[in-house]
Amino acid sequence: MGTFILARRRDPPLNLLEVADAFGLAFFTMAGARKSLAFEAGPAIAVALGTITGVAGGIVRDVLLNELPLVFRKEIRLYATAAMLGAGVFVALRAWGLAEPWPAVVGMITTLVLRLAAIRWDWALPVFEAGRQ
Repeated sequence: MGTFILARRRDPPLNLLEVADAFGLAFFTMAGARKSLAFEAGPAIAVALGTITGVAGGIVRDVLLNELPLVFRKEIRLYATAAMLGAGVFVALRAWGLAEPWPAVVGMITTLVLRLAAIRWDWALPVFEAGRQ
């Protein structure tokens, strides 16, 4: 409730919103990967569903706000990549037999640290430009 009131009173800095979004991305990525493993999905499917769950929440939020989704913006910094790596770490740690809740905690931290580092230092994947030789 407080967030909605503050956002209406003054425009929060974009960086603050990206940091809050990074926490949501980490949480929902782990929730999706964890749920898919609960339904006995394979490791690759669990990573894919974890990534989709984390990224799709942000897309829905931005569409409801009538904005271009963050993941589709040119200046995005390792959004889906952070989710994919975090979900991969989670699935690998579960496969190696690490007891809960540690795989989820380490996966969330991996996603969060990578996303926050990308925000802080403007890390991005290289962009393919057609026609360059």
